[in-house]
Amino acid sequence: MKMRRSLVGGISQIVWTLTALLAGFISTTGWAWTHTGTATVQSAMGVGTETPIRQMHVKGTNAVFRMDRDRDGPAFMLVETALGNFNSIYKTFVVSTIASGVNNGSFVINDLGTAVSGAGTRRLTIANNGLIGNTETPAAALHIRNPSTGNSLRLDSNAGTPNFYVQNDGDLYAIGADLELRLATTTAGGHAFSQPSTLLANTLEGSGEESFLALNGITATISSPGDSGLLGIVDSDTYKTNYLFAEEEMVIRTEETYFNFNIQVTNQGENGWTKLSTTGEGFYFVGDSDNDTAGFTSFGWYNNGTSNTNRLMELASIGNLIIKGTLFESAAFDLAEAYWKSDVAIEAGDVVCINPEQPNAVVLARAAKDRSVIGVVSTKPGLVMGGRSFSVGDLTELWGDDITALYVAERKSLKKRLASSEPEFKERMAQAVQLKSSLAKNVKAADAARAKAAFAAKSQQLEDDLEAAALTAFCEEHLALVAMAGRVPVKVDASYGAIGVGDLLVASATPGQAMRAVDPTPGTVIGKALEPFVSGQGAIMMMVMNR
Repeated sequence: MKMRRSLVGGISQIVWTLTALLAGFISTTGWAWTHTGTATVQSAMGVGTETPIRQMHVKGTNAVFRMDRDRDGPAFMLVETALGNFNSIYKTFVVSTIASGVNNGSFVINDLGTAVSGAGTRRLTIANNGLIGNTETPAAALHIRNPSTGNSLRLDSNAGTPNFYVQNDGDLYAIGADLELRLATTTAGGHAFSQPSTLLANTLEGSGEESFLALNGITATISSPGDSGLLGIVDSDTYKTNYLFAEEEMVIRTEETYFNFNIQVTNQGENGWTKLSTTGEGFYFVGDSDNDTAGFTSFGWYNNGTSNTNRLMELASIGNLIIKGTLFESAAFDLAEAYWKSDVAIEAGDVVCINPEQPNAVVLARAAKDRSVIGVVSTKPGLVMGGRSFSVGDLTELWGDDITALYVAERKSLKKRLASSEPEFKERMAQAVQLKSSLAKNVKAADAARAKAAFAAKSQQLEDDLEAAALTAFCEEHLALVAMAGRVPVKVDASYGAIGVGDLLVASATPGQAMRAVDPTPGTVIGKALEPFVSGQGAIMMMVMNR
């Protein structure tokens, strides 16, 4: 029994001694351990330390973890699981290196979601050339593609409130009192400022010049190199006004969503300048400036002062045009009056008669020496009376209820035709659709009411202009402008006798054509021939003489 105890004790002493020697050997000689199977550490593993404070603790002068792999890239897989349940995956990220050759690779972080294998979604790439982004191939030093519909970039203050952000649609916002690009001395073009300035600038490459906007607390300076000289002002409703100051002209041009309206002062004189000036008594344009229903002179032109003796021209709010002097029309030579065309075949140069069955209407003359003849349809009248209507009420007053009813029946098709064929209305209709879409997407709450009101006003103006254009088109199609005085081209038929200069003209049996008068009956003469016409049918100039 004693011998057995001694044997066991001796073996234990030997194992203890070998263990101590092995530990001493490992600690003093840097023993290498190679294991080809599965190794399990139940507690913690230390490399370079005998007291690891994490499950894996590396300690040393060159304390690094190195992983080599000859395919697919070495990778760390970081997996978060449910508390107490390692089979319930919350989230998995893979941190790895992806390389295709010597010194040709990227550092990547992929999001696997709840999977523990596969490619996943790229969250970060540091490319071989140093470009960083959340795409697989960054195209800039920092390339971020917004994965959602929120802001693309946001910078917060130390209090956690946003100071600067870029929206997903590209809008940039700086929240604060100033947006500053400060310049200590001068701009690239040599423009000096007396104190640090808020500056937005664009330098022309290699020219030493730049266009810039600078605000330094004393002055505001806007400059553009060359002769473009353009300043554009845009309000919150996207209506733009351009102020162009070039070498020989100043142009104020509005390019609104619905209107293209230009005010331009241009140097065209030999003296090298154009002056538009007033001291308050020279000329003025006044509308309904206080936004009520009271009438104001819309246009005034005065020589020197506002007294009646100095008044040269005035367009009153009630529609009267008053001039002091002579009105010259340099391109046409007759006065015409509008009549309703009962005969759709009527055209310029035709001889027409009064329609006894319809008031203020004419038909083609079809009988020789017709006493109901009224004259000739003007080709290019210099002055027209009653040829247009500004409203349906005006149309009724001039032509009666039946004509108004005809317009109302044609109004929709007229507007549709104008909106699809006239370039101005086509552009304005397209802009209206674009503005409506823009308002729905981009208007901020603070501007919503104003933007909607502006859109409604512009829409109403477009509708009013279409109405005016439709009335004009209606009048052009249905009214004959009959010459009352002056000289006009007239269609003639010389088969009833050759026409000589000075011959009186009357209606012929050829519809719409005149002939030489022989012993005319009073009330049948329409004019006097100003040029001869020997044979056949054609047109000559005639002096209007209704007698």
